[in-house]
Amino acid sequence: MFKGLKHFFIPHEGNDFTPHFFREFFVSILIIGILVLFVASAGSSFILRNTELGGAVLPAVLADLTNQSRLENKENALMRNAVLDNVAQMKAQDMAAKGYFAHTSPEGLTPWYWFAKAGYQFIYAGENLAVNFSESNDVQNAWLASPTHRANILNDKFTEIGIATAEGVYNGTQTTFVVQSFGTPTPFTVPSAEVLPTTPKTTPSTKPKTTPTQVATASLSPAVAGEAVNANSNLETIVDTKEFAAVKNNAVPDNTVAATTPVPTHYSKWYERFLFNQPSYTGIIYRILVAIVFIALVLMIVIEFRRQHPKNIMYGVLILVILFVFHYINQTVFLPHFIF
Repeated sequence: MFKGLKHFFIPHEGNDFTPHFFREFFVSILIIGILVLFVASAGSSFILRNTELGGAVLPAVLADLTNQSRLENKENALMRNAVLDNVAQMKAQDMAAKGYFAHTSPEGLTPWYWFAKAGYQFIYAGENLAVNFSESNDVQNAWLASPTHRANILNDKFTEIGIATAEGVYNGTQTTFVVQSFGTPTPFTVPSAEVLPTTPKTTPSTKPKTTPTQVATASLSPAVAGEAVNANSNLETIVDTKEFAAVKNNAVPDNTVAATTPVPTHYSKWYERFLFNQPSYTGIIYRILVAIVFIALVLMIVIEFRRQHPKNIMYGVLILVILFVFHYINQTVFLPHFIF
């Protein structure tokens, strides 16, 4: 094995002072391999950007991305709950059908109305919204860039998650509405839980109040909106973005503690993860190849300094240039911001 590596990487009399690694045959194979990796990375990005697959896998991918962010920040992973999926789906369909983007509907229905309608009795609950995004990683990136949405995603009070999307028209443009519902269920049935009148509270003011949602919906650019509530303390707001009064749940004891959640399996399919992760895999391979080519090039130049072959040195430099260029394009164009 050592003898083979010596012929392959180290110049000596036995290989005519030209390592096999830098001969035309292997250089050609290496360049073809680099191109194949580049095409694969570009192809996965194209599929996600220009087909329905990206949108179809959005809920599952977002669930995995959320858990990735939580685990990276030493928080427990969230279990996907079918009832919360239904909560998110009803809210997404309501926004799509009526063409609004806000936590409170035009009729005054708050997020917690959908929790009650689905029969999800909670100790803690939260909601993140997004619109005008076409890729899951872009939605997650926008949510994490917002302190209030990030607080929902990383909230240690939540144990479950539900995600849904709906197609509709917003501000005259066809788009996708995204709803992310968080919750910690009560450990028992609470018969006294009820939905309060849904008329939003108003605060007297001489100046119109501008909410984050109003700012976000002022244009057709991608927008997000987030809200969380603690139903265990008279709707005490965890994330102070907007006023809501939706659920009465006084039967839940104050000392109720939610159990920690084990790390779940991925909710997305293997081929979905491969498409999102493929550019990342390509980037890792590029970096490994850069290290190998650089070390081999240094060995060829340093060892047997007086018997160098300029043509083969040029091949090595050419491979490094190609690797650097393709790696840069992969990182800036094809690589998703979040992988899982």
